Amino acid sequence: MYSQQEREIFEFQDGDGKKRLADPLAVHRRLSLMLGGEVQKALDQTKSDIPEVAFPAFARLGQATCIAFDLGFPLTADKLGVTEATWLRVLNEWTDWLEKKNPISASSPMSPPAMDRSTNSTTPLSSVSG
Repeated sequence: MYSQQEREIFEFQDGDGKKRLADPLAVHRRLSLMLGGEVQKALDQTKSDIPEVAFPAFARLGQATCIAFDLGFPLTADKLGVTEATWLRVLNEWTDWLEKKNPISASSPMSPPAMDRSTNSTTPLSSVSG
């Protein structure tokens, strides 16, 4: 039905409901570069009880996600952009898609492939919310 190459492309809808395609390796590279190679740390910080830690981490994750998926810029008080609901949905869909592709790896975008779950503690993206 689909070629191997087509199965390796992540398909999602952007904030305007348009079908988009993304190369998972390129997305991972962009996220990692935007977050200083510390994707898991950023995810963990978004769940912090300390607002001074959680809010900046959430903003960094939003910017990184928007850039990684070429969604545009996040919505701010002074300019229109991508809503948190949109970039969170795309990031969660991508993470779920990755986990289905490699169920052995953990559910975060920076998890190395084929790693034993018992030695890898990660925060599932579905537990990250704004």
